[in-house]
Amino acid sequence: MRHGKKIHKLERPKAHREALISNLAQALITHRRIKTTESKAKALKPVIDKLVSTAKENTVSARRLAAKTIKSKELLKKLFDEIAPEMMDRNSGYSRIMRIGVRQGDGAELVLIELISASHVDDDETAKKGKSKKAKATKKAAPSAKKAKAETAETVEAEPASTESEVQSEEPSSGDEPEGSDKKADS
Repeated sequence: MRHGKKIHKLERPKAHREALISNLAQALITHRRIKTTESKAKALKPVIDKLVSTAKENTVSARRLAAKTIKSKELLKKLFDEIAPEMMDRNSGYSRIMRIGVRQGDGAELVLIELISASHVDDDETAKKGKSKKAKATKKAAPSAKKAKAETAETVEAEPASTESEVQSEEPSSGDEPEGSDKKADS
């Protein structure tokens, strides 16, 4: 029985699974955001989080440990020189998974997995602040718009209604339509 086994096997042999995770990790470091299936992303997330934690140490032994998974020297350099310094203020949670729907061909759940950096967090916070300010402005504007509508309705009601004799005298005596109605507007 597999009780308590945390590894995601992905229905592949060990060598194939390790190669897949390595390739996904390299793609994520290269592009900072990739689209993949949910099960592959769940298998990749702990690996990439451990890689970033290791890269934050910035020692020779840390580079050698990361080189087991990341085969490219350029990507190792990018991980240690660009990504790890951005994550220094974070203790964990270096990546996130966002669901984007299902794949049309086989119905597999697709997700975006991305590295969270300080610039992403700042953008998210400013976007939230901007939305809240816009929402507050809209809420303030809405009552004033209602007041304006109410005032125009009151002025219309406040005008005295014309008597029936005045209304009859204004209507044309012939069978012509009143000036305000157009048959063309109906069609």
